[in-house]
Amino acid sequence: MIGTGDNQVGVIRSDDKRSITVVNELTKSRIFQHTKTEQERLANNPIFLTKIAPLLDLLPKSGTDLAASRTVITQQIDRQINEVKNKSLTNKTSSSDQNKFNTDKQAYIKQLEMLRENVPNSGIYAPSDLAAEMQEIVKRFERAHAYFDVKTPHLANPARDSRNVLTPDSNASINRGYAVFIEQEQRILAIKQAEQQMLSAGGITNADGTVSRLDLPTLVALIQNQASLKQQAVITMRTEQLTQLNQLSQAMQKCSVL
Repeated sequence: MIGTGDNQVGVIRSDDKRSITVVNELTKSRIFQHTKTEQERLANNPIFLTKIAPLLDLLPKSGTDLAASRTVITQQIDRQINEVKNKSLTNKTSSSDQNKFNTDKQAYIKQLEMLRENVPNSGIYAPSDLAAEMQEIVKRFERAHAYFDVKTPHLANPARDSRNVLTPDSNASINRGYAVFIEQEQRILAIKQAEQQMLSAGGITNADGTVSRLDLPTLVALIQNQASLKQQAVITMRTEQLTQLNQLSQAMQKCSVL
């Protein structure tokens, strides 16, 4: 640190020791551009712990250390993983349905597990940002769960005696919607896995196990492209949900006429 009292300025060195970072001027986005070891140095800097971390809602902060912060973050992720794992089916109780849903929901669980696996790779954590990222995954999971766990239609003649029919096509559109949600979620998972592998290797891993190294601008461009592909998958799911809601509205209007 430089200075005394309210005029203290915190500084850390870069890994290559060619530059320094003024801790007092850090923003959240700049913090997460630092390497793991640079973040770990930040996690031991008094200015960061007492001023910057509380201001930006980051961990560690004054009163905690890096090990304790990693435990807190890991527990935060584990709670969400267990919530998805333990979500049971109410209407689809056959062993085949249970097995299918348990297989399908791995697309959500594995994304959460990837977040947990990455905990040791950072030195600074943003609990609120992590919570928001996990909530998006859990929300998509809960939507898929709701579509899968509908009662099986019981068709009767006359039609007024039929039961558990939620759509005019005997729930076929609901089943199609569920298939779209799972297909796109698996796509998101595959993109995230490819992105993580690319970042870990510093390039693209070839079929023979060798790595084609990429310069930083190319790597950034590829990551941006991956983000665009993930967003396209999310949009596809939202579009399908809107289609489902529109069909439900039309069915309700027909029922009101009858």
